[in-house]
Amino acid sequence: MGSKKDNNKLIELIKSTEPVELRKVGRPSEYSKEIDDKICFEIATSSKGLNHICNSDNSLPSAKTVWGWMLNNEEFRNNYIRAKEAQAFYIHEEIIEIADDSSNDTEILHLPSGPKEIENREWTSRSKLRVDARLKLCGQLNPKKYGSKLDVTIKKLGKDLEDNETYSE
Repeated sequence: MGSKKDNNKLIELIKSTEPVELRKVGRPSEYSKEIDDKICFEIATSSKGLNHICNSDNSLPSAKTVWGWMLNNEEFRNNYIRAKEAQAFYIHEEIIEIADDSSNDTEILHLPSGPKEIENREWTSRSKLRVDARLKLCGQLNPKKYGSKLDVTIKKLGKDLEDNETYSE
């Protein structure tokens, strides 16, 4: 508990008519090109999501604020879309690194008959999971480039065939 003297100072401050300068606290909520650039750069050059990026840097707004910008600010929305497309390329590069890294694929099992090299299933299973998750994410971020669906539209004399038509030469 505060002393009576501290309480009197608080009462004087409350009754004072002079404006009190308050410190700005919290995260920024106003859109700025500088924050836009910082968020989009972080997205494009990492495999981290928006929540992680915003939560790891107090100079950035909350992810909820950024989602609001996407709904209301066409410039930011376009920059964000380009950053996510770049992120798909970045993640694709990670996939190659993970798949090529065989440094922990085997372990040495010490048997009475001598050492034996065996597959480190925990490591190889985790690597497969990391690759599969990133492949799926790449397909969602940039389906035209990394998606698993093939475009098999057949054209007949420059016209798309209808579902009930068949192709004949």
